[in-house]
Amino acid sequence: MEKQELQIEDYGMDGVGIAHGQKTYFLPNVLLGEKVCLDENNTPKILQKSHNRVQPVCPYYTQCGGCNLQCMNNQEQQNYKTIYLKNCLKKYKVAYTKDLEYICSDELYYRNKISFAVRKLAGKNIVGLFEAKSHNVIPIEECLIVDKRHRDVLDVFRKYLALDGVEGFSEAGGNIRNVVVRFIPGAVLVCVVGTKPKLVQAKALEALLKQSFEVFSLNYCQNNNPKTILSNKIEFVAGKSDLTITKNGLTMPINIGSFLQVNDEISAQIYDYVVSSIPKNSVVFDLYSGAGLMTAMLALHSTFCVGVECNPFAVQLSQQLFKQNKIENAHAILGKSEDVLPKLLKNLKSGKICFDGRTLANLKQGQQFCCVLDPPRKGCNTSLLNKILQSNVDTLVYVSCQPITLARDLKILTQNYDIQKIKLFDMFYLTSHVETVALLTKKTQHLD
Repeated sequence: MEKQELQIEDYGMDGVGIAHGQKTYFLPNVLLGEKVCLDENNTPKILQKSHNRVQPVCPYYTQCGGCNLQCMNNQEQQNYKTIYLKNCLKKYKVAYTKDLEYICSDELYYRNKISFAVRKLAGKNIVGLFEAKSHNVIPIEECLIVDKRHRDVLDVFRKYLALDGVEGFSEAGGNIRNVVVRFIPGAVLVCVVGTKPKLVQAKALEALLKQSFEVFSLNYCQNNNPKTILSNKIEFVAGKSDLTITKNGLTMPINIGSFLQVNDEISAQIYDYVVSSIPKNSVVFDLYSGAGLMTAMLALHSTFCVGVECNPFAVQLSQQLFKQNKIENAHAILGKSEDVLPKLLKNLKSGKICFDGRTLANLKQGQQFCCVLDPPRKGCNTSLLNKILQSNVDTLVYVSCQPITLARDLKILTQNYDIQKIKLFDMFYLTSHVETVALLTKKTQHLD
């Protein structure tokens, strides 16, 4: 088969470069403008390098699929992410001609959470990360994007996995599948995921953690489902159970199952931007509100804020957060956003926010209404977007972790809303992922 020479003409999802030849090719580890030659397996060999190509800093780059933009310098990473977002907007014919503002920190060791896989291979227990597009596990010494304390965690677990009765997962069995770790200032939270009802060698693991960490929380999760890591069967084992953290002036309880953004520095900037985008003294509906951190922040800068979340545990955490920080103008509601929002909007004209027959707040005349949308990667429910279009909500702030579903949803929302600004917050340095925030206002309204 004759080898093809191609030029990389565009960028696509997951950091791939796009080239056109006998067909359209989506190629990993290539940069815009580079010339490549494909072998018989369609693996690209670089013939002409981009001046933006750099040597990857991680020894596992060619195996692990996590940090797939390591071959790009910082400028080209920004270029990739802005081009990909623009391509998504173009695909859905979303008109936006303003510059895309890009916020990034290029510091390593930024992730505050990671999940390690534990396996038994050739009679030996190993702990590491998954190989790209595979269930194979690569033993690692260090991950350059995770809090440096993970190196001590790996040392602990190598010793733990050498103990009698501790066996990494395999097709033949094994009792330890994963180790989930969260890092907070002054403490480390660890959850061992296994197949047995109780953690094996729990006392020995507690002793090992005590040798490396002054404050820690050890937990155990029994989960036999290979498609998920954590289940709802998480139990506290040892260490400190009542840990808290401070975010943007708010104190909140924290455990291994809590949802938090993985990059503290960039997430703080996102929170600040979302809060600053909401007109003062407005009423805010925080949809897909999670554990209520954003709801609480918005409440401190608004007349009233309602968080809507379909996870019962997250709603419980929200209520604890409001109580602990003495926030009285916030309320958490359990339910799907597309079901709850119509009930909240129903009585607004009467000057009240009501839900299931209860009055949550009495409103002033001329009150402005805002929605914050922070959905999962699949984006917003279409019926929710249609209900927003039919509402008297003045301002929308859409926080997205997936550009393609953001563009799809913006296509619907721009029927009645103008996009005022789109910002990219690069929370995932060296990877192809990006967090995007879009600010929209009701048509005929314009911000200075």
